Amino acid sequence: MAKIKQKNNGINSAVRKAKTLINKGDYDKALEIYSQLIEENPADADAWCNLGLLYYHKGETEEAEQAFLKCIEYDPEVLEAYFNLGRLYQNNREFEKALTYYKEVVTRNEEDGIAYYYMGQCAKAVGRIDDAVAFLDEAIRLQPNNLEVGVTLATLYVERGDYQKAEDALRVILVSHADVVPVHFSLGLILREQGKNESALAQFSRVVQLDENHVQGFYNLAECCMDLGLLDQAEPFYAKACKLDPDFDQPVIKLGDLYRKQGKDNDAVIMYRHWIDMKSPHIKNFQEEELKEYINVCDILAEHFTQQGNKAEASNYLNKKAELTKANFGQEHDYRVSLKIDE
Repeated sequence: MAKIKQKNNGINSAVRKAKTLINKGDYDKALEIYSQLIEENPADADAWCNLGLLYYHKGETEEAEQAFLKCIEYDPEVLEAYFNLGRLYQNNREFEKALTYYKEVVTRNEEDGIAYYYMGQCAKAVGRIDDAVAFLDEAIRLQPNNLEVGVTLATLYVERGDYQKAEDALRVILVSHADVVPVHFSLGLILREQGKNESALAQFSRVVQLDENHVQGFYNLAECCMDLGLLDQAEPFYAKACKLDPDFDQPVIKLGDLYRKQGKDNDAVIMYRHWIDMKSPHIKNFQEEELKEYINVCDILAEHFTQQGNKAEASNYLNKKAELTKANFGQEHDYRVSLKIDE
């Protein structure tokens, strides 16, 4: 909500007292003062606008709405009344109404970046994504340092699949917010989506420099290294992610895959077994990709222990695989034949 100044230069003591009360949070007494001013001069548009603000802060939105409308009735050029109506309707999720009043604001003041930002929010809420992007583009042009606007705009571009424009929006923000971790992280994800792995690597490196406990930063740093074939560099980053969040299972299995690629079979088995232990309690809730992943790891472990001559451990993982199938498909399968494990 936007507060306004009395248009009369000779601000009387009543108005000064009301503003003092507002600053103290005593809205009821301030409301009494503005009500008295309006009783004395019903056409005082500024008093109506401030009365609306007081009602709004008290949660009396219908009274606030009527006060703002009265302000506009007496003076159609009071921008704050249009803006405040926009905020009121937006907060009530009446987005089309809000857009109507925000448009009145920018019609009268084309440089109001905040109004364009709220217009973008409203347009997005009603599914008018192209309009939302247009409004937010204008908002970021007017306020290139506004972090919230830039991030919202980038998010919309991502939703539209326009990763290059999302990247451009975040780079604009980084000029004035060079140390904001979420911006670097989001930019890293967008760069990875475009296959710009070296650039993404730089962003995730910045993330973990700024926040040494950023689990996803270390994980995605490792992922970038893997994409670039930098296996040795990826290992410590996966390990760091595991250490920072012992319940995060993805770096565990990725370490298993990494060790397997490096020919470190014993290390791979340790990670795979740990991953199976982490996932087994949640078998009944697996999605399709998790099913495939779990079955694949069980196969790898069963094959490893078969080659080692450890029939008990091999059977253990084949049984886990069978349990998974039964839990998700309601039937049992004997997978032992495929690996030729003798009875």
